[in-house]
Amino acid sequence: MNRWTVFAAAFAAAVLQGLAANPIRVMLPPLADDLQLAEGDRITPVLVLHLQSRLAECQGVRLADPERAQAILGSLTSGTRDVPVDSLLAAVSAHMPVDAVIRTAYREEKLEVSVLLSSGIRVHPFPVARGEDIQPIVLSASEAVAGDLGLSPAETATLAEKRIADGAVFEAFHFTRIMNAPWPKPFDGEFRDA
Repeated sequence: MNRWTVFAAAFAAAVLQGLAANPIRVMLPPLADDLQLAEGDRITPVLVLHLQSRLAECQGVRLADPERAQAILGSLTSGTRDVPVDSLLAAVSAHMPVDAVIRTAYREEKLEVSVLLSSGIRVHPFPVARGEDIQPIVLSASEAVAGDLGLSPAETATLAEKRIADGAVFEAFHFTRIMNAPWPKPFDGEFRDA
C-alpha cells in the first residue's frame, strides 16, 4: 500500500466516524433578567447557565445559538403566536434544526424542567425551599436532562459533577443580579467646559 491509500483510508474512516456520531442539537431557554424572574426565583438562571457551560463540554451535544434561540422562542411564545407546548419542537425546528428544546419554569417554590423531544415531552418537577442550597437541585435537574437527551454515562457525569464545594459560591458563580441605574443628571453649579 502506498501512503496515499493509507491517507485516504484514514481520512474516510475519520469522516465516517464523524457522520456516525451526529451530536444532538439542543436549544436552551433564554436567560431572563431580574425584571422577568418570578418572585424568589434564583434557580432558573443558575440552571440555564450551568447547563450551558456543561453541555458545551459534551462531545455528543451541539448547543443552539442563544440569541437566535431567544428570538425564535420569543416569536413563538410571545402571545402573538402562542404555540402549544406539544407543538413547540416542530415549530422551532421549522426555523432552526434542533433535536431537543429545554424549557424551565419556576412556580410556587417548584422548579419544572421540561425536555421536548420528538418522542414526547418529559417533565421533571423539583421542590425548592426558600433559603435552601440550590446546587444539589441544579445537579439533579442536569442529570435528569442528560438522561432525557440520551447522553453517555461520561457526559451525564460531566453534567452532574459537583465541581464547587460551597453552594453559595456555586450560586454566585452562576448568578449575578442585573442592576439598573439611571444615568446621572447634571445639577446646578456643575462645571461645564464651554
